[in-house]
Amino acid sequence: MSNTSSEIFGPSSFQAYLEANRLPKVRTEQYLSIDFLHQLAPELREAETMVFRLGCRPGRVGTHFGLARNGGTWSNFFLDDKALLKGVKPNEFAPSVPSRRLLAFNLLPKLTETSLVNLAVASGLLQHALGLTEDHEQIIPATSQSTYSFEFLPHFGAVEPWKHVQGQVEIDAIFYGRRNNQEHLFVIEAKSGPPISTLAKHKLSYPLLALRPRIPVDIAIVPVYLKTWQEPNGRHFMVAECSPYQSQIPFISALEPVQVSHFVLNGFGI
Repeated sequence: MSNTSSEIFGPSSFQAYLEANRLPKVRTEQYLSIDFLHQLAPELREAETMVFRLGCRPGRVGTHFGLARNGGTWSNFFLDDKALLKGVKPNEFAPSVPSRRLLAFNLLPKLTETSLVNLAVASGLLQHALGLTEDHEQIIPATSQSTYSFEFLPHFGAVEPWKHVQGQVEIDAIFYGRRNNQEHLFVIEAKSGPPISTLAKHKLSYPLLALRPRIPVDIAIVPVYLKTWQEPNGRHFMVAECSPYQSQIPFISALEPVQVSHFVLNGFGI
């Protein structure tokens, strides 16, 4: 990429690339499954280049990958917790259900990210943050882990779309809700831990692109980054609603936050 001044490399088979360049064999997941900026290999961070996992091609060796320059800012490929929360004041949230309905969440020493999504829904916090108008409607999140194929462009400097072929995509939670008299499908990517990290945008983009062919055109798709952590005064939730993709073959870098809220759920502190 440096020799040709190219912004893009790939798709290429990861194992074939290692073999062709006489590099030691390593675990594919370690280098290609990137959730956070700090997981990116140091040489890629130094070169301001992101790696994308692109699934498998029939008859070819292993998982494929692509590389893309970050365009001078990591915000093209990552959502930053600190930037999202800047200027956003935390608000206390009183659950819309009796406390006994949430008791099970308080009995466990540690909650999985799926359980934390369920807590946000069961308490009514997530519906409130997203402005859902049908309070009486029961929300039941669904999760999935499967293989999907779709196309995308990493950023606005890319010309030829990349094909993600039969690659594994994990969907933390999806659910339907009604807002402003219109049906919406909310796609949730949940992470737990102190709000000092980043989230790779493709963690939200891939589920969106995987599901989009199955969703009626009159239903709006809303990507949501849910970050949660504990403090002495309660369980904190950051809900960052992002812009949906409008183009048929979208740019990963076009995913941007449009609304961020911060709530504290009392009774779930350290």
